[in-house]
Amino acid sequence: MKAQTFDDYLFQGIQKLDFDGNIELNWDKEAHVFELNFTIQVENAQHTALEWETDGTTEPLKDTDVVNYDDGVLFYDQTRINGQDYADDYLTILPFDGKKGISKAILNAFLANLQDVLNDGESDLMDFLDKDNTEEIFVLKWNQPRFERYLAAQPEANNSLLPYPKY
Repeated sequence: MKAQTFDDYLFQGIQKLDFDGNIELNWDKEAHVFELNFTIQVENAQHTALEWETDGTTEPLKDTDVVNYDDGVLFYDQTRINGQDYADDYLTILPFDGKKGISKAILNAFLANLQDVLNDGESDLMDFLDKDNTEEIFVLKWNQPRFERYLAAQPEANNSLLPYPKY
């Protein structure tokens, strides 16, 4: 029987999430990273006018009946790259230890927190689209203290490492 690798475990956990949006797990074998990309999609029932902001410039969005919010998480090999170089591009970044991989405890805590972040994010985005909203910018937030609480609650048995996949 093939040993379970951390990408298999992560993919199986993603499949169990209660989320109506799109989630993709992409593996860059050369860079030794995994990107988990997701899209939160909500209806803009009140047809709130929206703008896309990039590098200090804004442009109006045309078709806003449905709003898609994209974000992602980076799992990176800390023996090969400095994840902090990419931190601004992702909701959060999580290191793994080269071929040794990552612990089940970290992935379980990650998946539990991700479910909460997706739930909160969808609700917050709907609130943002409300005509009475006074917020000018919507940004999804990773809840690091909650992640650490989930991690602390993991049983000792989940400290075993799931190895990086071989190819």
